[in-house]
Amino acid sequence: NGGVVAAGVRDTSAAHASHEHERVGTAARVWRAESFGSHVAVKEWKGGMDGFQDEVLALRLLSHPRIVRLLGADLSTETMYLEWAPKGDLYEYGVKHGRDRDVYVSKVMHYIPQWAHQLGSALAVVHAAGIIHYDVKPANVLLSHGLSLILADFSHSMYSGTDPAAWRQLTPVVGTLQWAAPEALASGPTAFVTPASDMYAAGLTLWSTAVGMEVPYAHQGFRSQQEAATFVATERPTCVGGWPEDWRRTFARLWHRQAGKRMTAAELAATKLSSIE
Repeated sequence: NGGVVAAGVRDTSAAHASHEHERVGTAARVWRAESFGSHVAVKEWKGGMDGFQDEVLALRLLSHPRIVRLLGADLSTETMYLEWAPKGDLYEYGVKHGRDRDVYVSKVMHYIPQWAHQLGSALAVVHAAGIIHYDVKPANVLLSHGLSLILADFSHSMYSGTDPAAWRQLTPVVGTLQWAAPEALASGPTAFVTPASDMYAAGLTLWSTAVGMEVPYAHQGFRSQQEAATFVATERPTCVGGWPEDWRRTFARLWHRQAGKRMTAAELAATKLSSIE
């Protein structure tokens, strides 16, 4: 049969026709629809693109307030129905408030301790389920009411169980070079991914948010995976002079060059970062 269909979702064609809140990505497009008087996100995958089944399977295993909820899926049309995040994604929010320094501090940087805790909490649940998200970045972090963080887009996720030996058998497929962990950028049989690869990306996500949504290493203009691997083997983004010392220590642990020495998701969730007012 066609698979599980979200009951009660209506007017999806009208919502699509109006292009209201529509976002078009490489693999899928997302728009807002209505279900029983509430908004839902409809994610329609483009034909022949990978990721639909990976995302459905991952989200069926996960349940946490800081992880996007899967409301239903139609396997025949590769369409998903997801929790709607009314405040957009972290990248859009940061760019919107990035023109004025004082506004950025109050509207964005003030929330980084909260977002660090929430991102750590979400990833702790993901990793405990034996899943690696493998695409943590500001555009995949949604914001709900109260600017609470919601981790989304599990289309690159990998399931390996919780045995560390199995992680070494995962073959990473590198997407955006600037967000990939050093071990994922390695060549040949030395390349691997682990939950620590997500923590590296979490560190870059929080750093990017703190500096005004700058893409890490954007000025390097990596021309190849090998060039990126050589650079990130030793280099990391620069922390701004006025940041609290505990922010610097946290970033240093999140993007440690050795995967086994990085801060875990549970540790990030338990970290209480200083506030910037």
